[in-house]
Amino acid sequence: MKKIILFAAICCFGLAFNAKAYDFSAMNDDGKTIYYNITSVTAPMTVAVTYESYVYYSGSVIIPSFVVYNGNAYSVTSIGAGAFSSCIDLTSVTIGNSVTSIGAGAFYECGSLTSVTIGNSVMSIVDWAFYGCSGLTSVTIPNSVTSIGNYAFYNCSGLASVTIGNSVSSIGNYAFHNCSDLTSVTSNAITPSTVYDSTFSGIGANAVFYVPCVSLGDYLAAQYWSEFNYGECFTENSLNDVDDVVEVSIYPNPIKNVLNIGCFGKVESIEIFNLLGQKVYAGMTTTIDVSNFAKGNYVVKVYTDKGVMTKKFVVE
Repeated sequence: MKKIILFAAICCFGLAFNAKAYDFSAMNDDGKTIYYNITSVTAPMTVAVTYESYVYYSGSVIIPSFVVYNGNAYSVTSIGAGAFSSCIDLTSVTIGNSVTSIGAGAFYECGSLTSVTIGNSVMSIVDWAFYGCSGLTSVTIPNSVTSIGNYAFYNCSGLASVTIGNSVSSIGNYAFHNCSDLTSVTSNAITPSTVYDSTFSGIGANAVFYVPCVSLGDYLAAQYWSEFNYGECFTENSLNDVDDVVEVSIYPNPIKNVLNIGCFGKVESIEIFNLLGQKVYAGMTTTIDVSNFAKGNYVVKVYTDKGVMTKKFVVE
């Protein structure tokens, strides 16, 4: 029955985005053409990224903060339903800081999508937004987001770590269902988000949840949160930074010998903490020998000219 309901819902939003034609298209500096619907013609003028039949994006795509059409500048404030649905060759997406919502099925079944940078104005990630994006290995939900919809990351089977910003108040049914590789979930919310028994169902059996020390008791007492396996909590001044729109990758993860850090921007410094909040490394090199580290979970903070990003990794 649940599968039937899900299929019917997907069909509904599929019909919605297939039926709506674009108002105009514009080419980015990177040569990619993106299609838009005008959502407001009065100041401030706004547009939404929309779906276009038989257009399948590949490689990297940047959603700009604004676009010019007929001499007018429009803010790009949303990614519409199904805008990038089934773009199986899409590998990375950077979402501009003017975007406030990611629509239903926006990146549905983009199986090769390995990197998503979510802008710091996004407030809602709607149902099925990243459904079936098996290529994703880590996701950071910025502090601006207040809600994550039903099935938002359903069946993202390669997803290993998730960091949830401090403003998320609700995470929908089956939002992270069947994310079978998920081993690390960090919630920065002081007040536990509303979740359901299905929100994290089917995740990795050894998944560890990390929450602020000041709220650990609340999480342990909250409905459904109490069922999870918790690692060391973190203090507000050490490990829970969720800084926005800095694209950083770390690999491999888990690791035995050398940690590699990839970054969009100039690296100014790097710090590594254990989960007691103790700094165990400080430097600038993006290749770090961790073979002498004790086995366990760590956090790396990468300071760049574009901001700061925090990532978790495991030493085996």
